[in-house]
Amino acid sequence: MTADTTASPSGADDEPTFDIDPNGDAAAYDEWAALAGEPARRPPDHPQRDFADNQASFAAIASSLTKTQIKAASHPGSILVLAGAGTGKTSTLTAAVAHRIAVDKIPPHRVLAVTFTNKAAGEMAGRIRAALGPDAAPHWLGTFHGLAARQLRAGPEVASLRDNFDILDADDSRRILRRMMKAMNLSSEDEGGKRDPVKISAGHIGKFKDLLMTPKGARSHVENRLAEGNRTGAPIDAAGLTIAAKVYPEYQTRLREANAADFGDLLLWPTLALVNDADYPHVLGRQVRLGPRRRVSGRQFRTVHMAEGAGVPR
Repeated sequence: MTADTTASPSGADDEPTFDIDPNGDAAAYDEWAALAGEPARRPPDHPQRDFADNQASFAAIASSLTKTQIKAASHPGSILVLAGAGTGKTSTLTAAVAHRIAVDKIPPHRVLAVTFTNKAAGEMAGRIRAALGPDAAPHWLGTFHGLAARQLRAGPEVASLRDNFDILDADDSRRILRRMMKAMNLSSEDEGGKRDPVKISAGHIGKFKDLLMTPKGARSHVENRLAEGNRTGAPIDAAGLTIAAKVYPEYQTRLREANAADFGDLLLWPTLALVNDADYPHVLGRQVRLGPRRRVSGRQFRTVHMAEGAGVPR
């Protein structure tokens, strides 16, 4: 389930609107079972862990929702929810996860729920545990970067890293870039000091990673952008892109040598592994619930869809 902060054009109704997959009712469980490798029909006497009773458990966590929100949270199959700020998207998502676990009997370790802040993830987990039991919260519930970091730590070799790698913040990353660019004579400011080449290069490298581009791919991308700019006359930061493409390979080498990853790497490498390697374990679960979103980058979109096992158009 995806939730957006885009309000209805009329602005007259605070209730979320949603598009329902008309074939979802009949196929929801079988679709999940096929993806998860489970039996097509629930075994009649399959024991469940000590979660509170099905409908009563869901009713407890959905008690504060409107009828429309309850309908969205309990709908099987795919659903897109569009709602404005402050309309209860996180509460609806939390109830949807609880419904899958308590009513649909999907094991918590098979559920991936993604949101944007650690605070929201903590609140969701707490509500689910309070209603369904201490073991009921999905194992894979968190932010994009938090979940991706866990996956990368489970298999750091996809990023040419070793166990116990460090995760660098933006200041640490720029510090490495600054030293590199100074050694390469690429760090002098221009336009009266108005442009910081280190900050510009860091921004471009971050965008390369958003587009799932390795250093080799970034170089080709920049060459194509420059050719397109020359052909169309469209404004383009030719100098900034050229420098960023030049330092990106060395930057990644420095990170590997330091056994470190920046924030962009956390999503880049697991996503590329999911896209390109059929043997890469899909450890992120199968029933995907994508929480209240603002803007989802290309690599965030691909990470969720590849984890879901749905594949991604190239």
